[in-house]
Amino acid sequence: MSSSQGGRSSVPGDTENHSAGSKKEDPTSTRLRRAWRSFASSLVVAARAAEKSAKTASAKGSATEAEKKAVDDALVTMLRARSELRRVGSLVEARLRGNAKETEALELCLRSQPCIGRKRKRIPKADETAAS
Repeated sequence: MSSSQGGRSSVPGDTENHSAGSKKEDPTSTRLRRAWRSFASSLVVAARAAEKSAKTASAKGSATEAEKKAVDDALVTMLRARSELRRVGSLVEARLRGNAKETEALELCLRSQPCIGRKRKRIPKADETAAS
């Protein structure tokens, strides 16, 4: 890197390269970048935990409970990051196609619906709490 960049990335979409007076970056692309980085780092963490557990299992015959829990936690984190990446990716796609408002409205509607087997939490009314 040249000294004029000051150690910053030369990626075209990077906001660090732009001067303070330049155009602001789209928040959707920022969310997509963060979701991608989160997914990639959680994938690396899960792979390292699995590799460590596999080494222990081959040496001792089975992995310890702490290592199994670490692998499970890393896997759950990776799956959550993957679902977030997919959600943000679909929002970016909808924005590019021009139907972002409809997609966001559908997402909000789906979030407000109860999942199968789980009832929606209700806030108790004031007279119900007074009667208890």
